[in-house]
Amino acid sequence: MNKPAIGRIVIFTTAEGTHLAAVVTNVWGPDCVNLKVHRDEDLADLFVSSAVLGTPTQPLTWHWPIIEKPAVAAAAPRQQVTAPIVTADAQVTLPATDPTAPPANNPA
Repeated sequence: MNKPAIGRIVIFTTAEGTHLAAVVTNVWGPDCVNLKVHRDEDLADLFVSSAVLGTPTQPLTWHWPIIEKPAVAAAAPRQQVTAPIVTADAQVTLPATDPTAPPANNPA
């Protein structure tokens, strides 16, 4: 469960029902905080004292942001990677592309 703390970002619902980002500036309890509300217009920020935790539809309350998790795409199948083998006589053996084909030896 989320707990309010100074610096956490929450959403404040205005009297008109607009949702604005706000920063917690003081914590009075688990459901009561002071907020600095950031307005989108050219207006000064709004400071709200003792705002209570509410739902997104309750005016003059704050609530936690709703974070939607993106859909996870199916992962592409992994290809097996085989490292070349270097022998003592400095010959490099590369993995064959055909599993039934014999390995090719190339001088380094």
